[in-house]
Amino acid sequence: MASAKPSAAIKIDHLPFGFFEREIAAFFHQFGSVVRVRIPRCKKSGRDRGYAFVLFEDSTVAQVAMEAMDGYLMFEKRLQVTLLDEDNVPEILKKGAKMIGQPSKGASGRAHSKKMNKKKSDDEDNKAKVRRNKIQSKRMKKLAAMGIDYDMDGEKKIDTTEVTVVENEIEQIDEPVAKKSKTVGKKSNESDAIVIESTPSKTISTPGKRKTPAVTKSTPKTPLSAKTPPLKSRLRSARR
Repeated sequence: MASAKPSAAIKIDHLPFGFFEREIAAFFHQFGSVVRVRIPRCKKSGRDRGYAFVLFEDSTVAQVAMEAMDGYLMFEKRLQVTLLDEDNVPEILKKGAKMIGQPSKGASGRAHSKKMNKKKSDDEDNKAKVRRNKIQSKRMKKLAAMGIDYDMDGEKKIDTTEVTVVENEIEQIDEPVAKKSKTVGKKSNESDAIVIESTPSKTISTPGKRKTPAVTKSTPKTPLSAKTPPLKSRLRSARR
């Protein structure tokens, strides 16, 4: 079995962060002319997947670049470079510009929303209906295989049964609620209805506290005889 013919493309694994399209093209230009550089990226975030492809004009230049850069330490990453066969060259290296810039964050989401929100033509609506019908038929087959009988074409049918409303089912009670006071029930001779008579409640008045008269303290009046004599009479008695 003949071996595959080597191509002019190489694959670089363990790609360090920051070593992107421009840096790769400038760095590998020392080995020969670079035709294209491709770095596969995530569609949602735009971050690289850790490997890249480089296409040279000559296969001998690619062989020299692979031998020189395989195991090369760059930014704490040891590069792993392999030479691709012609059968393993990806399609993104066969056509297009030399470099494709890094997409901005959220660019794929904005493009998808723009595509979904644009006004569709009649042909596009018909194609969408055909796709939905195919998906729906597959789901119906799965449900039938599981033993579930369900119709998704029309609206869900509900079996309605006639409901008879019985009048006077709920009796309204207008009688007052009996109090906690003692009641005596008496049956009247004319009808069997119970007549509720409430005994008059006795009002018991609790005697209030008697007010005690206010005691006013007054100083006792001294009699006239107990008064001290005036100053003149005292002086006269002292002379005698």
